[in-house]
Amino acid sequence: METLRSPKAAPHFRGLDTAIAEAGFSGPRKPEHSRELIGRSELLAKR
Repeated sequence: METLRSPKAAPHFRGLDTAIAEAGFSGPRKPEHSRELIGRSELLAKR
């Protein structure tokens, strides 16, 4: 959705801010922590 809000976007995407807001879309999510390991067991050997 952020690409559609860009002022450099294609002309047919300009002016969609109201439609996006009415649809209930929010801004981009914050990036997740890249160092966080998911699904890694303490019982497995260290890398």
